[in-house]
Amino acid sequence: MANGGMREAVSLARLTALLEGDVEGSREVLRLFLEELPRVGEALREANSPKELARALHRFRGSLLSLGLRSTADYLGTLEANAQAAKVFDATIAESVCTLIPDLVEETKRELV
Repeated sequence: MANGGMREAVSLARLTALLEGDVEGSREVLRLFLEELPRVGEALREANSPKELARALHRFRGSLLSLGLRSTADYLGTLEANAQAAKVFDATIAESVCTLIPDLVEETKRELV
């Protein structure tokens, strides 16, 4: 994770279990997640206020929760709360979170093969 901690990897098996055995539905969710990741990165990079950053983090967090990536989503939840409470915009938060995206893209692609 951007903070040096461990995070769970994208997993078709975990998602399929969450969706009660729906493999095709799980694949579709992963495809949508893969399509969403560039937009998430863009929203994070374009954020220029604590409110915009919190909104981008909230959106990303929801996507992660839909895949069952709870520990990463919890980490983003903490960052989101910090951004909401901030009086001054901290671009390093967005930069740090953006470092997660390439690994998530690769993991998702691997699970879709």
